[in-house]
Amino acid sequence: MSEDRRNEVILRISPHAPVSLDADLAPFDPISAEPGKALFPGTPGREISARLFAPMTSICFGVRVTAETTDIAGLAMKIGRMAYERDAVAIILSHVERSGLERFGFRVERVAGETDQERAECEQELTRFWNIVVVI
Repeated sequence: MSEDRRNEVILRISPHAPVSLDADLAPFDPISAEPGKALFPGTPGREISARLFAPMTSICFGVRVTAETTDIAGLAMKIGRMAYERDAVAIILSHVERSGLERFGFRVERVAGETDQERAECEQELTRFWNIVVVI
């Protein structure tokens, strides 16, 4: 992760929260209609970017989020500091519908599945995909 990108993530962290539009947008959101069902949403007619398959040159670590927190800015600052200190990329493995860390610029991967086994398999696949060295 470049120094500019790290600074961008750190500077985006603020204790102020935006106004929630979730209740207004819920009728249009397929994820809120059936939580855990959107394993692989289809994207017909789109070409996949070659940059997605470029070799990873950064070290990635995973952060497992299994419950919502009231101090999301504090958590974001801790994760941002860890990424900055270790010159690594934080990948958020979210077991909740919305972790709250998306707005700070972190890469958030939603762990989907209806059972513990399915969620564990999904998390393992994401760990392999991002070449995550440790999950905390």
